[in-house]
Amino acid sequence: MRKDVKDKLDQELLNHRVKNAKVILVIVAVLSLLGVFGYSTINGEKSTVIGTVVSYHASLHEEGHDLNIMVKVPDRAGLIKVKIPNASHIKIGSKVELVRTELLFFNYSRYRFFKYVG
Repeated sequence: MRKDVKDKLDQELLNHRVKNAKVILVIVAVLSLLGVFGYSTINGEKSTVIGTVVSYHASLHEEGHDLNIMVKVPDRAGLIKVKIPNASHIKIGSKVELVRTELLFFNYSRYRFFKYVG
């Protein structure tokens, strides 16, 4: 085989290998970012918080409706929207116990209705 043809073939093979390596590197980077994001949404510390019901918020959709309460919690400045079970009847101004779950990263808390206090 001629030297110049062999060099061109070697260069084409090298370009093909580098292209495959770039694709693999991008896939690994995307998977690692998804892994870090998935790990960061793992629940961290759980605690109970007692808040005061301020108002109701209902949202309608094709499957029915969701009933939410807007709760004032002492450690937050704004109101928190919490979904409640459909069978529960909670008065405005009453106390409810919520379970606060903090995520490991992102300084984000989720609140879930636990029970009616009174």
